[in-house]
Amino acid sequence: MRKLVFSIKPKYAEAIYEGRKKWEFRTRLPRSFRRGDEAVIYETLPVGLVTGGFTAGTVYDVRLIGEGSALMTAAGETTRLVAVSDLAREGRVGPADLKAYFKDGGKAVGVAAPERLGSPLLISDLGLTRPPQSWGWAKKGPF
Repeated sequence: MRKLVFSIKPKYAEAIYEGRKKWEFRTRLPRSFRRGDEAVIYETLPVGLVTGGFTAGTVYDVRLIGEGSALMTAAGETTRLVAVSDLAREGRVGPADLKAYFKDGGKAVGVAAPERLGSPLLISDLGLTRPPQSWGWAKKGPF
């Protein structure tokens, strides 16, 4: 099984490991990435290491509607209408930041079973020469 490597700021990675961040937001993701797939966390500088990962929950397409609502859709799932403020809170970002980020739509990946590695890894341990800007496929690794 391939692993998708996410570049995540250290404060958000910490929130994931502590169970406080329920959603990881991206403007785009590969279509093949879905519920049950493994996400690897590369913490951006100043950490600059692979520190753990999580299992993807439902991967929703998110579209903002109106001033304060978002429509979340996923294959085989019930479409959800949610308040942007609630989605932002569960993703540990501000509502204004979420609105700006999702102005053209995006993806919300449910965060499940986060796990921190006992010993962090270098990005080269995953067969990558540099960290992905947003996400990239691990080419090898101990996962």
